[in-house]
Amino acid sequence: MVTISHLVDFLRPRPVDAEQLAAEQARKNELIEKLARAIRARRLESPAVLFLELNRPIGFLMSQAALLFFVGGVVFFDPWVVQVNKQAS
Repeated sequence: MVTISHLVDFLRPRPVDAEQLAAEQARKNELIEKLARAIRARRLESPAVLFLELNRPIGFLMSQAALLFFVGGVVFFDPWVVQVNKQAS
């Protein structure tokens, strides 16, 4: 019997190694610090805040569109092919 559980498989949490998670978090923090120092060195704090505030509603809309296109891709294409392409990226 075929079910539609494959449509929401990407929402289920995956087990993550604590060491890998800590390394990823440290790398993110390092990148954020580097970017913040570069913005401050160029005295672009106000334009950076304005850019982030203006993109807040667009980010929500784009996340919803990405979710719609992913689920739509599963409906119109073979779910196995969509899953393989998702894992490759």
